[in-house]
Amino acid sequence: MHEFVASREIEAPHSLVWRYISDVAKWPSWLPTVKRVEPLADAGLDVGSKFRVIQPRLRPVVWSVTELNPGRNFVWRSSTPGIAMWANHTVATETRDRSKLVLEFRFSGLLAPIVVALAGSLTRQYLETEVASLRNVAEATARANRAA
Repeated sequence: MHEFVASREIEAPHSLVWRYISDVAKWPSWLPTVKRVEPLADAGLDVGSKFRVIQPRLRPVVWSVTELNPGRNFVWRSSTPGIAMWANHTVATETRDRSKLVLEFRFSGLLAPIVVALAGSLTRQYLETEVASLRNVAEATARANRAA
């Protein structure tokens, strides 16, 4: 198994950070690593929900939500012959107005070493971009909410 992790402290309330990360269908509006998210049934995030995610430089992947702890984390998985992918999205409360986002991504299976050799640096780059992008959008929203 090959694992990648990225995390950030975010100057925004937990509920706001969770709202952004859990609204998967809206990721393309603020996340440069995602071109399109297509819900394959109900657009809501729930165990069993499936989404086709289209990202630059990658083939489209269908992700199935396998675990959901509302307000805390969700896990989704995808697989093709020889490779399985697992991703966990966690939001933790640090203080009333501060949160921590942790994104974890794993490759496993017979072809995992080859995929990691070919796409490991892109995976790392995308995770870092994703935590930074979420921090930027959540902090901007939190500032706007405080100013209102």
